[in-house]
Amino acid sequence: MPRKKAEVTQGGRASAEGHPVLNDDGSVEHDTHAEYQSPPGEDALNDYGNLRDLVFLGRAEKVVTIGKYKFRVSTITGTQQMTVISKAMLHNDHERLSRMRSATLAEAIVNVNGVPLEDLYEGPNVNMDVMSQRMSVIDGWQSSILDRLFTEYDELTRLSKDALEGDDLKK
Repeated sequence: MPRKKAEVTQGGRASAEGHPVLNDDGSVEHDTHAEYQSPPGEDALNDYGNLRDLVFLGRAEKVVTIGKYKFRVSTITGTQQMTVISKAMLHNDHERLSRMRSATLAEAIVNVNGVPLEDLYEGPNVNMDVMSQRMSVIDGWQSSILDRLFTEYDELTRLSKDALEGDDLKK
């Protein structure tokens, strides 16, 4: 059973030697020195396989109800964020901010009442890429709905960041 040392410093930052140790319940070890021990029978290959779960670390999701509609909103990945930026950069300075908001919501809204956004697209261009279809659907909504959804997304992102920045360490 390989052992790995980690040093947790103030603010939840890991030393160069290792990473903070999280308990099964999501709490962080409060000791300044902690040891991680792989479960019996788990080899290095399985340890590597668990690293694939990093994509879900910090992911947060919630359902926002507006009227009779339920919007499932999620934080976005780095790849999705790059897509948002590339879509926004296609426009001039005056349009970029609104395009950035539409593109962010197009990535963040998982579905509406269980239906993916691209399935709601009814435009003339059926060969349009999925992201553009999603943005087209969102652009047809009232700005008050977009404002509320973006506010909810922003709050979800803030909560995700707070959870990762070690609020549990301060307790």
